Amino acid sequence: AAGEPVEAHADSWWYRAQRLVARNRGVVLFSAALVTSLIVGLAATTWSYLQAERAREQSAQRFDQVRSLAKTMMFDVYDDIAKVPGTVTARAQLAGAAQTYLQTLAADAGAPLDVQLDAAQGFSRLYTILNRDAVDDADDRERAQAAWDKAHAILSHLTEQSPPMAAAWHALGALESNRAQTLLTVDSDPDAARDLLAAARARLARARQLDADNLEFAATDLTAQVRAGEIEQWSDAYAESMGVATDALAAIQAARSRWPDAVPLLVIEGDAYQVRGESAYWIDDYAQTMPDYANAIAAFETALELGGPDQAIEGKLSNTYWSRGNAHIDQSNPTAAAKDYEIATQLVQMVAARDPDDTSMARRLAILRASRAMALVNSGDGDTAIALMQKTHDWFEEQADADSETPGPQRSLAISYYMMGDIYRIA
Repeated sequence: AAGEPVEAHADSWWYRAQRLVARNRGVVLFSAALVTSLIVGLAATTWSYLQAERAREQSAQRFDQVRSLAKTMMFDVYDDIAKVPGTVTARAQLAGAAQTYLQTLAADAGAPLDVQLDAAQGFSRLYTILNRDAVDDADDRERAQAAWDKAHAILSHLTEQSPPMAAAWHALGALESNRAQTLLTVDSDPDAARDLLAAARARLARARQLDADNLEFAATDLTAQVRAGEIEQWSDAYAESMGVATDALAAIQAARSRWPDAVPLLVIEGDAYQVRGESAYWIDDYAQTMPDYANAIAAFETALELGGPDQAIEGKLSNTYWSRGNAHIDQSNPTAAAKDYEIATQLVQMVAARDPDDTSMARRLAILRASRAMALVNSGDGDTAIALMQKTHDWFEEQADADSETPGPQRSLAISYYMMGDIYRIA
């Protein structure tokens, strides 16, 4: 009110701002524009960052999907369809598709170590598949070797890492051990197989040092020990082979005391008895051969009881019955031989029925039937022997007609003619 004293107040922030703008209009407008540009720039940067993060997340997600798909195709799906009859071609196509995904995984040398290990294990699996399913196919042999080379290069790099990766050491040893088996049984090169297996066993020993409680590592190492005995057998060093197999059996039985119900150890035990029995057979030591074959059969049959049907174990079991049948023949016991050949034939028939396209199984079945026919005729059952051999001869004839350019089927047919004549003569 008029005449009343004036009460002073401190300047408000709004008053000060008005005076600042009035006195410094140009500076304030410039500063406002600068702040606005900074805000817009920050928003744009944030948006770009979020977009890049989304892209990275999507890329990582796609990579994880490829990684998962490759592992699923090479291990789970392949094993499942391998149980379905008539899937040889499908399995080859699946392996080829999986190889494409594996190439994607292995393309980045700077990928995380676990991703590199996945890729290497996938290539190692591909090598095993191509060798097992089409060992006579030159193209697949070449692809198998390429897969082995890729796996070996990656795993060799991973074993140089610190701290050491037990899984990488194991995978590298297993890869070299499998390659040694191929060098032995496919390339008939025991010297090269022996050298490579020595390297493999050193790597497997390192893996077991790093992880002594791993059953898989123990089983792979023991398998390599048995293979060492097999290499000596192929080199005609039968006494040495028996010694290696005996040492392997001691190690296997020690492992079984730790893992008593482990199916893989039972199978390896059967392999060791088979190798020792086979080596004893070649030096006519039937006192060792026959018990070893019996022990091998018992181990394989127990493994099948515990683990269920398994084509690989069934194949090992049929081979052992076949080998024991041969030993019975050498001991002039054709009746016992015919029984063992019959069991071996039934086992191979089971495997062949699951995969009619697998000509290697069909050929094995034909040879087994011929062996059984010879045992039957020598045990006095000429009629059954003639009927069985005629069925076998027809198969060899079909194969020779279908492939007249390849010497293998023609040679098999010639042997079949000889056996037919022998059976008719004895009957």
